[in-house]
Amino acid sequence: MLLSCPPRRAPRLALGAVLLALACGVSAQRVYKSVAADGKVTFSDQPVPGQQGVPARTTWAAAATAPTAQAAAGPGQALARSLTSLQGVDHLVNAAEQLCNATLPDSMKKYALAGAGWRERHRLLLERRDAIVARTLSPRQRAELRDAGRADARRVTGPVLTATAVQRAQWCDKNAAHIEAGQLDRHQDPEVAGPLLAWQGASR
Repeated sequence: MLLSCPPRRAPRLALGAVLLALACGVSAQRVYKSVAADGKVTFSDQPVPGQQGVPARTTWAAAATAPTAQAAAGPGQALARSLTSLQGVDHLVNAAEQLCNATLPDSMKKYALAGAGWRERHRLLLERRDAIVARTLSPRQRAELRDAGRADARRVTGPVLTATAVQRAQWCDKNAAHIEAGQLDRHQDPEVAGPLLAWQGASR
């Protein structure tokens, strides 16, 4: 899907706008990728013999950080914490995928597979989250939960947005490996999965 750059206007604080700005960066650097005999991948801003440079987008400016309200505990404090935690990781996985796709388009399939694997492992929890949000939260609480998730993702991706192209490429590869290895998984965390799976409204 093609992304079109928005017209210039007052900056918005939403993470999506920051990532769109990243995808529509006004200039591009080149990142050189090399694979050692042992399979280790490294990135550099210097040409590597036998390797072609991979275009890497640059960002217009550092990500803005918006004040975020705490997610309201309408369905109960434990459930609210569970919702907020899952929402934060979900936003992070999706934001990282968009950021890394814009940074290294040639590796888009790898980042997409990492994100798809995380979502499949958390499919039941994500479905339960959506049901709880739809049935128990007010519009204001839904907005607060969404903003809390975006803020959690921003705390991780914000420094990456201001890094060099090589640093972003390195971060993207490490982050994809972490996701594939389950380091961002929450479906087996009792403090996250427990309240969601125990929610009594699931059978209504």
